[in-house]
Amino acid sequence: MPFHKTLNPNDISNFFDAIQKKAEKELIDMFVEVGHKCLLAMESDRGYRNVTFNLSDSRGFVVVKNRVVIYSSVFKSTTGGQTGQGLAHQRAANVNGIGLVIVAGMHYAEHLEAIGKQVYTAGYLTAEHLIPKMLNQLGYK
Repeated sequence: MPFHKTLNPNDISNFFDAIQKKAEKELIDMFVEVGHKCLLAMESDRGYRNVTFNLSDSRGFVVVKNRVVIYSSVFKSTTGGQTGQGLAHQRAANVNGIGLVIVAGMHYAEHLEAIGKQVYTAGYLTAEHLIPKMLNQLGYK
């Protein structure tokens, strides 16, 4: 007796939806992990004297899906923390798809980087190194 199985369009659609949800979860988890490693790198390679802690408090990250923040690192309830969180959410509003936004939110962060102080470069370089490596490990090219 021959076997016959027909898949209806809903079965096929559900199958591909499940694959997409799994891939999105893997990417989101990866970006959260990378974000935390970037913050550690930024803290360990800090090249400035921490006087007010506003700049350190302003550093953080968010993971975004289609302009909506779906994960946020902890931003302290200080002036620096609130400034960093605001900047992260502002930048997140421009992200289509799934993305990672890393910030040092104080207005003088770029000035310090320009004069050779490490504020966010270590985080950027960490992300630049880890993301392709981790994507490859997940099977994405």
